[in-house]
Amino acid sequence: MGDPRLWVAGIAALPALVVAASFRRLEVERLRNLAVASAAAQLLASLVVAISPGLRTFAIRATALSLAPGGEAIVRLNTLSDVLLPFAAALWLLTIAVTPRGA
Repeated sequence: MGDPRLWVAGIAALPALVVAASFRRLEVERLRNLAVASAAAQLLASLVVAISPGLRTFAIRATALSLAPGGEAIVRLNTLSDVLLPFAAALWLLTIAVTPRGA
């Protein structure tokens, strides 16, 4: 399905895109539309990660805080995070959807 690092980076980059766009002088409605589109794309990407078995074996390891050989996994995709990624994306989409619009 692809490189898991690209999928995780894409999922993390979408909220950062909305934050970066908020520093520009955009109309509130255009920023809201961008946030809705980014949240929907994040939800779809996280569902792809949760469904595809090839993306479930991703981990970022670091040896700075551990003496274990190979280091500790500070970011990993497993059975629990496969469910939590779409849940977090759906919550972001829900919060944008229920936010009242300006008059």
